[in-house]
Amino acid sequence: WVGNSERVVHTASKSVNIRTLEAPGPTALPQDSEGNVWLGARDHLFLVDSGRLRPVVDVAGAPIPRVRQIVVDAGGHLWAIAEKVGIYQLTPGRTRLVFRLPLVGADLLMSPRLGRWASLAGSEGVIHIPPGGKSTAHRLFDSGLAGVMRIAERGDSLWVGHTRGLSRWRNGQWTTWTRAQGLPGRGGVQELIDDELGRVWLLSDLGVLA
Repeated sequence: WVGNSERVVHTASKSVNIRTLEAPGPTALPQDSEGNVWLGARDHLFLVDSGRLRPVVDVAGAPIPRVRQIVVDAGGHLWAIAEKVGIYQLTPGRTRLVFRLPLVGADLLMSPRLGRWASLAGSEGVIHIPPGGKSTAHRLFDSGLAGVMRIAERGDSLWVGHTRGLSRWRNGQWTTWTRAQGLPGRGGVQELIDDELGRVWLLSDLGVLA
């Protein structure tokens, strides 16, 4: 599967057949445990059904717009974050809005150890969503001056890559590294990746750091 700003293209392995599906603003394209392919897009959430896009609605019959990311939890269930709407559980059962949170943005982490975390819609920080409890926003910087690009879990810590650097949440406290602590370029960290040796690599403004 390959997507661009207006459509997704599918080609099967060892096949020359190419199928194009029109979907304005595709953002996420995961597969669930039963082999179903989901597609998050600008205006709707879809299921790929027999080569066609079938719109998915919630239990109230409402469409699900602005899906920015779809993730799999530890139990193999799918969850979606819809910007300025909230967090949906897609599987198992019917798709439903579990957390109505107009504050949420584009990135979502589902962790058995650390709980649920999402970026804020203004990209100035993250929000913690405990089970059955009150959500807590953590603003790492002033709105508009920086943006959260990646939320990741490593060991007992939550890591947040953003345009100013890298922040770590551990034991109830934040620690932040920026250009002042040696990050190259403008200090931005776009991605965190583990390799087979357990090392963490950072994608920064000026290249890859180990």
